[in-house]
Amino acid sequence: MNALIMYYSRKGRTEQLAKTIQSDLGCDILKIEPDKPFGNFVSVLSRESHDRNKPENGTHAVTAVPDLSGYDVVLVGYPIWQTEMPEFLAQFLEACDFAGKTVIPFATCASTGIQPSLKRMSTVVGTDCDLLNPLCFGAGHHDDYRSWLNKTRELAELAANKDDDRDQDDSDASDEEDGNA
Repeated sequence: MNALIMYYSRKGRTEQLAKTIQSDLGCDILKIEPDKPFGNFVSVLSRESHDRNKPENGTHAVTAVPDLSGYDVVLVGYPIWQTEMPEFLAQFLEACDFAGKTVIPFATCASTGIQPSLKRMSTVVGTDCDLLNPLCFGAGHHDDYRSWLNKTRELAELAANKDDDRDQDDSDASDEEDGNA
């Protein structure tokens, strides 16, 4: 499986989930770090409000944007803050090239669930990818992890096969151009 987990975690719950997924799927992992650590929950709400209103003056990621060309599947993990993903993470994701990828979001939350954040997620990852199979894990909301994991494995296999089909199509086109068809 050519998959990468990219995640942000403030208190460790999202990180714990990301590492569990990594262990279960055997894929690469990348922690996305902000330029300034977030403090307590009140400061999170204050900074997030500021960052959403003035992103150019807000928190930014210090993690380098990864080359995703070697991956079929990218799993993106984050905490839910005010029904959304952290603003600095959204900005980081906008800089990534998800074209042709299967993107699978997962989130930790207190009560809201992941659904409200998916509209923003679809905007930042773009329309050239498949956004599928979200997972939410938290005090007030637990999706079935085992079912989600099985579905994620199926999607990863489909994504890898789609990539193999594209490679074969490219090879066939190259043969035709060379007159070998």
